[in-house]
Amino acid sequence: RSFLAPSPVIRWTTIWGGSKEYSTTKKNPIIRSKGLRMPAKEYIGFRPPQEGDYIDEYGVNHGQGIEIDGVVWAPVNCGYHATDYKYGKLYQWGRKYGHRYTTSYDESVPEIVEGPVSAADGQKEEYSNTFFISILEEYNYDWCSPQDDKLWNSGTDSEPVKTEYDPCPEGWRVPTYSELWALRKNHSSWTINPEGQKGYWFSGSVTYSSSVPQIFFPAGGFLGCGDGVGHYRNSDGYYWSSAPYGTNAGTLYFFTDGVDMYGHGRANGQYVRCVQA
Repeated sequence: RSFLAPSPVIRWTTIWGGSKEYSTTKKNPIIRSKGLRMPAKEYIGFRPPQEGDYIDEYGVNHGQGIEIDGVVWAPVNCGYHATDYKYGKLYQWGRKYGHRYTTSYDESVPEIVEGPVSAADGQKEEYSNTFFISILEEYNYDWCSPQDDKLWNSGTDSEPVKTEYDPCPEGWRVPTYSELWALRKNHSSWTINPEGQKGYWFSGSVTYSSSVPQIFFPAGGFLGCGDGVGHYRNSDGYYWSSAPYGTNAGTLYFFTDGVDMYGHGRANGQYVRCVQA
Protein backbone atom coordinates (compact mmCIF):
# COMPACT_ATOMS: atom_id res chain seq x y z
CA ARG A 1 0.00 0.00 0.00
CA SER A 2 1.20 3.56 -0.73
CA PHE A 3 0.06 7.18 -0.36
CA LEU A 4 1.33 10.67 -1.27
CA ALA A 5 3.20 12.75 1.29
CA PRO A 6 3.03 16.58 1.24
CA SER A 7 5.51 18.40 -0.99
CA PRO A 8 8.84 18.36 0.88
CA VAL A 9 10.86 21.42 1.86
CA ILE A 10 14.60 21.54 2.54
CA ARG A 11 16.89 24.31 3.75
CA TRP A 12 20.45 24.70 2.48
CA THR A 13 22.97 26.51 4.64
CA THR A 14 26.38 27.39 3.20
CA ILE A 15 29.74 27.79 4.89
CA TRP A 16 29.51 31.54 4.11
CA GLY A 17 26.37 31.98 6.20
CA GLY A 18 23.82 32.11 3.39
CA SER A 19 20.74 29.93 3.53
CA LYS A 20 17.66 29.35 1.43
CA GLU A 21 14.62 27.09 1.43
CA TYR A 22 13.71 24.97 -1.57
CA SER A 23 10.50 23.08 -2.15
CA THR A 24 8.97 21.06 -4.95
CA THR A 25 5.39 20.81 -6.16
CA LYS A 26 5.84 17.11 -6.90
CA LYS A 27 4.15 14.78 -4.41
CA ASN A 28 6.39 12.21 -2.76
CA PRO A 29 5.02 8.64 -2.68
CA ILE A 30 5.52 6.73 0.55
CA ILE A 31 5.66 2.95 0.07
CA ARG A 32 5.92 0.39 2.86
CA SER A 33 9.47 -0.81 3.52
CA LYS A 34 11.03 1.70 1.08
CA GLY A 35 13.08 4.83 1.79
CA LEU A 36 11.70 8.31 1.22
CA ARG A 37 13.51 10.38 -1.38
CA MET A 38 12.86 14.01 -2.27
CA PRO A 39 11.99 14.63 -5.95
CA ALA A 40 14.83 16.24 -7.92
CA LYS A 41 15.35 19.97 -7.38
CA GLU A 42 18.15 22.01 -8.89
CA TYR A 43 20.29 23.77 -6.28
CA ILE A 44 22.09 26.98 -7.09
CA GLY A 45 24.71 27.58 -4.43
CA PHE A 46 25.78 30.80 -2.77
CA ARG A 47 29.23 32.22 -3.40
CA PRO A 48 31.27 34.36 -1.03
CA PRO A 49 31.82 38.05 -1.85
CA GLN A 50 34.51 38.56 -4.46
CA GLU A 51 36.78 41.45 -5.29
CA GLY A 52 34.92 43.80 -7.60
CA ASP A 53 31.44 43.02 -6.26
CA TYR A 54 29.13 46.01 -5.87
CA ILE A 55 28.07 45.99 -2.21
CA ASP A 56 25.69 48.86 -1.53
CA GLU A 57 25.16 51.04 1.54
CA TYR A 58 22.71 48.49 2.97
CA GLY A 59 25.25 45.68 2.74
CA VAL A 60 23.47 43.99 -0.19
CA ASN A 61 25.81 42.38 -2.72
CA HIS A 62 24.67 42.97 -6.31
CA GLY A 63 27.55 40.98 -7.78
CA GLN A 64 30.08 41.99 -10.40
CA GLY A 65 29.79 45.21 -12.36
CA ILE A 66 29.47 45.44 -16.14
CA GLU A 67 32.63 46.32 -18.07
CA ILE A 68 32.18 48.57 -21.09
CA ASP A 69 35.19 50.09 -22.88
CA GLY A 70 37.46 49.28 -19.94
CA VAL A 71 35.19 50.97 -17.38
CA VAL A 72 33.29 48.81 -14.88
CA TRP A 73 29.80 50.15 -14.16
CA ALA A 74 27.72 49.27 -11.10
CA PRO A 75 24.72 47.03 -11.84
CA VAL A 76 22.28 49.39 -10.06
CA ASN A 77 22.02 53.12 -9.36
CA CYS A 78 23.65 54.56 -6.25
CA GLY A 79 21.28 54.33 -3.27
CA TYR A 80 19.20 51.58 -4.91
CA HIS A 81 16.89 49.64 -2.60
CA ALA A 82 14.57 46.90 -3.85
CA THR A 83 11.48 48.32 -2.13
CA ASP A 84 12.19 51.93 -1.14
CA TYR A 85 14.47 53.23 -3.91
CA LYS A 86 13.96 51.15 -7.05
CA TYR A 87 15.53 53.90 -9.18
CA GLY A 88 18.18 54.73 -6.59
CA LYS A 89 18.44 57.96 -4.61
CA LEU A 90 18.63 61.47 -6.04
CA TYR A 91 21.71 63.52 -5.13
CA GLN A 92 22.41 67.22 -5.29
CA TRP A 93 25.73 67.57 -7.08
CA GLY A 94 28.68 67.16 -4.72
CA ARG A 95 26.62 65.93 -1.76
CA LYS A 96 27.11 62.61 0.01
CA TYR A 97 23.48 62.00 0.98
CA GLY A 98 20.63 61.31 -1.43
CA HIS A 99 16.88 61.83 -1.33
CA ARG A 100 13.56 60.24 -2.18
CA TYR A 101 11.59 61.08 -5.31
CA THR A 102 8.15 62.53 -4.68
CA THR A 103 5.76 64.61 -6.77
CA SER A 104 4.09 66.41 -3.88
CA TYR A 105 4.85 67.93 -0.50
CA ASP A 106 4.07 65.38 2.20
CA GLU A 107 5.81 63.74 5.13
CA SER A 108 8.00 61.60 2.84
CA VAL A 109 9.81 64.52 1.23
CA PRO A 110 13.14 65.73 2.59
CA GLU A 111 13.17 68.83 4.73
CA ILE A 112 13.28 71.83 2.40
CA VAL A 113 15.70 74.60 3.43
CA GLU A 114 16.57 77.65 1.36
CA GLY A 115 20.22 77.73 0.36
CA PRO A 116 22.93 78.35 -0.29
CA VAL A 117 25.00 77.02 2.59
CA SER A 118 28.68 76.27 2.87
CA ALA A 119 29.83 73.00 1.35
CA ALA A 120 31.06 71.82 4.76
CA ASP A 121 27.69 72.48 6.44
CA GLY A 122 25.75 70.80 3.65
CA GLN A 123 27.74 67.57 4.08
CA LYS A 124 26.98 67.13 7.78
CA GLU A 125 25.08 63.95 8.61
CA GLU A 126 22.51 65.97 10.58
CA TYR A 127 21.45 67.47 7.22
CA SER A 128 21.26 64.13 5.40
CA ASN A 129 17.49 64.54 4.97
CA THR A 130 17.70 68.23 4.05
CA PHE A 131 17.30 69.42 0.47
CA PHE A 132 18.84 72.86 -0.02
CA ILE A 133 16.78 74.69 -2.63
CA SER A 134 18.30 77.40 -4.80
CA ILE A 135 16.05 79.82 -6.65
CA LEU A 136 18.49 82.71 -6.92
CA GLU A 137 20.30 83.03 -10.22
CA GLU A 138 23.09 84.94 -8.51
CA TYR A 139 24.07 81.68 -6.81
CA ASN A 140 24.08 79.84 -10.17
CA TYR A 141 21.36 77.46 -8.98
CA ASP A 142 23.82 75.77 -6.64
CA TRP A 143 23.03 74.58 -3.11
CA CYS A 144 26.39 75.82 -1.80
CA SER A 145 28.31 79.08 -1.93
CA PRO A 146 31.04 79.63 -2.83
CA GLN A 147 30.99 76.98 -5.54
CA ASP A 148 33.43 74.09 -5.19
CA ASP A 149 34.34 72.17 -8.36
CA LYS A 150 36.18 69.40 -6.47
CA LEU A 151 33.44 68.03 -4.20
CA TRP A 152 33.28 64.64 -5.95
CA ASN A 153 36.66 64.53 -7.68
CA SER A 154 39.77 66.10 -6.24
CA GLY A 155 41.82 64.91 -9.22
CA THR A 156 41.23 65.37 -12.94
CA ASP A 157 38.96 63.88 -15.57
CA SER A 158 41.72 61.51 -16.72
CA GLU A 159 42.98 60.74 -13.22
CA PRO A 160 39.96 61.01 -10.90
CA VAL A 161 40.35 60.88 -7.12
CA LYS A 162 37.36 59.87 -4.99
CA THR A 163 36.56 62.32 -2.18
CA GLU A 164 35.00 61.84 1.25
CA TYR A 165 31.74 63.30 -0.11
CA ASP A 166 31.42 60.76 -2.93
CA PRO A 167 28.14 58.83 -2.29
CA CYS A 168 29.31 55.60 -3.97
CA PRO A 169 30.24 52.55 -1.84
CA GLU A 170 33.85 51.72 -1.02
CA GLY A 171 35.79 50.81 -4.16
CA TRP A 172 33.42 52.79 -6.40
CA ARG A 173 33.11 56.46 -7.39
CA VAL A 174 31.03 58.94 -9.38
CA PRO A 175 31.89 58.69 -13.12
CA THR A 176 33.82 61.43 -14.90
CA TYR A 177 32.41 63.46 -17.76
CA SER A 178 34.42 61.53 -20.35
CA GLU A 179 33.25 58.16 -18.98
CA LEU A 180 29.59 59.13 -19.35
CA TRP A 181 30.30 60.70 -22.74
CA ALA A 182 31.88 57.48 -24.04
CA LEU A 183 29.10 55.29 -22.62
CA ARG A 184 26.39 57.16 -24.52
CA LYS A 185 27.87 56.55 -28.02
CA ASN A 186 25.64 53.54 -28.72
CA HIS A 187 22.38 52.59 -27.10
CA SER A 188 19.11 50.76 -27.63
CA SER A 189 15.86 52.37 -28.67
CA TRP A 190 13.65 53.69 -25.88
CA THR A 191 12.54 50.58 -24.02
CA ILE A 192 11.24 49.04 -20.80
CA ASN A 193 13.42 46.80 -18.62
CA PRO A 194 12.23 43.65 -16.80
CA GLU A 195 11.34 45.77 -13.73
CA GLY A 196 8.97 47.92 -15.77
CA GLN A 197 11.25 50.96 -15.86
CA LYS A 198 11.59 53.02 -19.05
CA GLY A 199 14.99 54.09 -20.36
CA TYR A 200 17.94 52.96 -22.50
CA TRP A 201 20.49 50.16 -22.65
CA PHE A 202 23.98 51.60 -23.30
CA SER A 203 26.90 49.77 -24.94
CA GLY A 204 29.58 52.44 -25.44
CA SER A 205 31.86 52.20 -28.47
CA VAL A 206 30.37 48.87 -29.59
CA THR A 207 27.25 49.02 -31.75
CA TYR A 208 24.32 48.11 -29.54
CA SER A 209 22.81 44.64 -29.73
CA SER A 210 21.36 42.30 -27.15
CA SER A 211 24.51 40.14 -27.29
CA VAL A 212 27.12 42.76 -26.27
CA PRO A 213 27.95 44.05 -22.77
CA GLN A 214 25.34 46.64 -21.89
CA ILE A 215 23.90 48.52 -18.94
CA PHE A 216 20.41 49.90 -18.36
CA PHE A 217 19.81 53.45 -17.12
CA PRO A 218 16.21 54.02 -15.98
CA ALA A 219 14.49 57.33 -16.67
CA GLY A 220 13.96 58.32 -13.06
CA GLY A 221 13.40 62.06 -13.55
CA PHE A 222 14.95 64.61 -11.18
CA LEU A 223 14.27 66.79 -8.12
CA GLY A 224 13.81 70.47 -8.96
CA CYS A 225 16.41 72.84 -7.55
CA GLY A 226 13.74 75.36 -6.54
CA ASP A 227 11.28 73.06 -4.79
CA GLY A 228 12.80 69.62 -4.14
CA VAL A 229 9.85 68.01 -5.93
CA GLY A 230 10.18 65.18 -8.47
CA HIS A 231 9.62 65.75 -12.20
CA TYR A 232 9.52 63.58 -15.37
CA ARG A 233 9.81 60.07 -13.91
CA ASN A 234 9.68 57.45 -16.69
CA SER A 235 10.07 60.11 -19.39
CA ASP A 236 13.50 61.70 -18.72
CA GLY A 237 16.79 60.51 -17.23
CA TYR A 238 19.41 62.69 -15.49
CA TYR A 239 22.77 61.28 -14.36
CA TRP A 240 25.59 63.27 -12.77
CA SER A 241 29.22 63.19 -13.71
CA SER A 242 31.85 64.30 -11.19
CA ALA A 243 32.79 67.22 -13.46
CA PRO A 244 31.76 70.88 -13.36
CA TYR A 245 30.22 72.30 -16.53
CA GLY A 246 30.79 76.02 -16.15
CA THR A 247 28.72 77.03 -13.13
CA ASN A 248 26.60 73.89 -13.60
CA ALA A 249 27.70 70.23 -13.57
CA GLY A 250 28.08 67.69 -16.37
CA THR A 251 24.96 65.57 -16.87
CA LEU A 252 24.01 62.62 -19.05
CA TYR A 253 20.49 63.52 -20.14
CA PHE A 254 18.06 61.43 -22.16
CA PHE A 255 14.39 61.23 -23.08
CA THR A 256 12.27 59.30 -25.58
CA ASP A 257 13.91 60.88 -28.63
CA GLY A 258 17.61 61.01 -27.79
CA VAL A 259 20.65 61.11 -25.52
CA ASP A 260 23.12 63.93 -24.89
CA MET A 261 25.47 65.54 -22.36
CA TYR A 262 24.87 69.01 -21.00
CA GLY A 263 25.09 71.12 -17.85
CA HIS A 264 22.42 71.14 -15.13
CA GLY A 265 22.15 73.32 -12.02
CA ARG A 266 23.99 71.72 -9.11
CA ALA A 267 21.08 72.15 -6.69
CA ASN A 268 18.94 69.75 -8.74
CA GLY A 269 18.64 66.18 -7.47
CA GLN A 270 19.82 63.61 -10.02
CA TYR A 271 20.93 59.98 -10.16
CA VAL A 272 24.44 58.56 -9.91
CA ARG A 273 25.64 55.33 -11.55
CA CYS A 274 28.92 54.47 -9.90
CA VAL A 275 32.02 53.13 -11.63
CA GLN A 276 34.78 51.01 -10.13
CA ALA A 277 37.48 53.19 -8.61
